[in-house]
Amino acid sequence: MGRILLVRSSAYRTSRAAKTATVLRDIGHEVNIMTWNRGIEEEDSPLRKEMEEDGFHVDEIWVGEASYGQGVWGLGTRLRYMIAFAQYVRLGNFDAVHAIDLASTFPVVVLRALGLHDAAFVFDVADYVELYYTIPDLLAHAIGTVSDWVLSLSDFIVIPDDNRKDRIPASLQSKVTTVTNAPDFDEELLEQLM
Repeated sequence: MGRILLVRSSAYRTSRAAKTATVLRDIGHEVNIMTWNRGIEEEDSPLRKEMEEDGFHVDEIWVGEASYGQGVWGLGTRLRYMIAFAQYVRLGNFDAVHAIDLASTFPVVVLRALGLHDAAFVFDVADYVELYYTIPDLLAHAIGTVSDWVLSLSDFIVIPDDNRKDRIPASLQSKVTTVTNAPDFDEELLEQLM
């Protein structure tokens, strides 16, 4: 089928990227994974080891050590990540880019707006960053504006639960698919427990 770039700036902190990669591979796509190497705990991540054991090739972008939760203070490093990621997308020959967070979607839509990238684009809205209570109102408004722009330029939108559809404009609802974050269950084990 197609060659898909799956990107999340924190691919090892939750299972969403791994689960998405597995599903895409199982239906016949070639999946390349890109993440941001922040120089911290990812090297020892059990999820990283599992992805590598499952045969996924993971590329990493290194732009210097960057801890999580820095807010505005981490903006410089985040911008360097986005620039490096934009260069990676331009050099890659992908049929689609499936980006799971705003830091990874923004470079793709900038490239699209400039006519430098024309592959299909999926915006997987893992979180609405602009709704975090720790972000100042002015910054939250700016992030919300960028998020709306990214939504409008995406070919497909994935949300983790139907409650988040309220945030998607009515004109874009036809692009929305819900893929839950629910864990995979062993059906035989569930039957034994019941």
